Amino acid sequence: MDVPLWGWLVFLGVVAVCFAVDLMLGHRGDEPVSFREAAAWSAVWAGIGLAFTAVVGWLGGGMAAGEYVAGFLIEKSLSVDNVFVFAMLFAYFGVPAVAQHRVLLYGVLGALVLRGAFIAGGASLLATFHWAIYILGALLVATGVRMALHSGGDVHPERNPVLRLLRRVVPMRDEYDGRRFWSRGAATPLLGVLVVVATTDVLFAVDSVPAVFAVTRDTFIVFAANAFSVLGLRPMYFLLAGALERFGKLKYGLAAVLVFVGAKMLLADVVHLSVWVSLLIITTILGLSVLVSVRFATPSRPERKLAMRFPVPIRLHPSVLIAVGLVTVLLAAVVLPRGVPGRSGASYAVAAVLGALLFFASVLAHELAHAVIARRSGVPVRQVTLWALGGVADLGTEPPTPGAQFRIAGVGPLVSAGIGALLVGAALLTGGLPAAVLAWIGMTNLALAAFNLLPGAPLDGGRLVSAVVWWRTGDRSRATLVAARAGRGVGLLLLVAGAANAVFGSLSGGIWLMIVGWFLTSTATMEATRARVTGALHGVLVRDVMSPAEAAPGWFTVDAFLERVAVPSRQGVFALLGFDGSPSGVVSLPQLTGVPADDRAGVRAIAVGTPVAALATTAPDEPADRLAERLGAAGVVLVVSDGTVVGLITANEVARAVQLASLRRTEVAAR
Repeated sequence: MDVPLWGWLVFLGVVAVCFAVDLMLGHRGDEPVSFREAAAWSAVWAGIGLAFTAVVGWLGGGMAAGEYVAGFLIEKSLSVDNVFVFAMLFAYFGVPAVAQHRVLLYGVLGALVLRGAFIAGGASLLATFHWAIYILGALLVATGVRMALHSGGDVHPERNPVLRLLRRVVPMRDEYDGRRFWSRGAATPLLGVLVVVATTDVLFAVDSVPAVFAVTRDTFIVFAANAFSVLGLRPMYFLLAGALERFGKLKYGLAAVLVFVGAKMLLADVVHLSVWVSLLIITTILGLSVLVSVRFATPSRPERKLAMRFPVPIRLHPSVLIAVGLVTVLLAAVVLPRGVPGRSGASYAVAAVLGALLFFASVLAHELAHAVIARRSGVPVRQVTLWALGGVADLGTEPPTPGAQFRIAGVGPLVSAGIGALLVGAALLTGGLPAAVLAWIGMTNLALAAFNLLPGAPLDGGRLVSAVVWWRTGDRSRATLVAARAGRGVGLLLLVAGAANAVFGSLSGGIWLMIVGWFLTSTATMEATRARVTGALHGVLVRDVMSPAEAAPGWFTVDAFLERVAVPSRQGVFALLGFDGSPSGVVSLPQLTGVPADDRAGVRAIAVGTPVAALATTAPDEPADRLAERLGAAGVVLVVSDGTVVGLITANEVARAVQLASLRRTEVAAR
């Protein structure tokens, strides 16, 4: 769009008037902002932002209008993540409710000015250096993955460099004075909060602005989308702040959007999606994440995992939403246009979304088949978890017999093969886009069935090998090790095949094979290690493995914790207590010392540690043979008796117990 200077001036004047209206009319008086008031103004600013589509369409046509809607939707959605952070900032600084709306308004106004400079610089960079699009695309993909995997909640405003500089050059009071930023010759803490809010919003712009550049390169559209999205951020905060836990899964949808637009930038020279297809994909991803958030939210326990109401609990790993987006892009941009050329972009997009959902429904059927046969064989099933590359049925115990293990492992590929054959047959009886979607999903299911039958753990084929070896030798541990070694062999073969394919054939196909090979090799290695640990600790109790420990107050500052607890002790990991005396988590020495020395007096130990919700717990008298798989990402198991922490188990304690068990077996054999 070629917007003249007077058009820019008029637009900036409209934005300035909107901010003035928000300041003077959006909230009056000293009463906290009510939910009804926040909802009304959120609707007003969202309506104005969407109504501006008509202006963009009048100036630049339908394509420009579509680009603006997509950009506005991306920015508006990503601004929800700002709300989560602002809520934590206000709680951290203890900002009075009557002052929060003023801080938000001035904060986003300052951020808008800084975003304008960021947008101008980004547009110039993309216009001058085409390769910059790949850097921005990679940044968005990495940010999306980090957002999906990051647990959130660990905001450290005291580390904000702008705030630390402000405290050095400006005298600051320790108490608030109503809604004032300056009082009696010194800045109030409200000014510090304003600085943190503005600079935090600029950091969010590093992710969101490149996301809009993936939809359009028009500077005016990018700035307009940003302006109208941050304009409604103040009332949106008060609308959502009290119900954040109801949108706990939305961040995974935002992560999927970032991965989608990042992939779109990386593949800009190969795959060309119309703005309307991109808009449909983005709205579908966000709609699904909102639906999942509202459907499965549990206000009293916001940390609860997503679990559908099936006879077997079903949980979705965050990577599923990202994978849905990637499969949708693959179908809409490559598979369907090649299979059925000449259709509209909207037709491809709708068919792609439905196809992606159908594909993951078939993956769910594969895992549910494992769970159903496991239950019929007397094996409890804790849950079924779907993730990007497939799924896993978490069995409560090992199958009781080789036959049970064979049936449980074999039914999954059998179901995938049956679904694949059924869908391919249906494709032959239909035509057009439905046939293309059904054929692709059917062939993919057949390929997955064949892949899962490869004879190596953790694939179903590896479980079948393990069942046969167990039946022939009577030794479960030996059978598991044989399957794990076979899995490593299969993984290495795939790595070699992928490298050869990358050099002599398709680079993308070779890289994909190498990723799958690496996954199989690493997973099989972990399974072999787990099998050795399980065999070594058979008959050993948790109390024989743990290191005795007493929990220390998690509310101690890092300075106090280091001085009173960590330095006098020889431990590297410490259990933490909450105010009510219950276990609240653990903290390690590296986590404590990782806090800058200047900040240790203001940061509590629990803020840098691992919360108890992310840890596994056990009792002293439980068997120790499954400790290896319970360490998890945190690498710590809390040993709790009658609500009191009595011990800790890390990888060091497990390794020591395995070595002692091996030593005892050697001594017995020598006798």
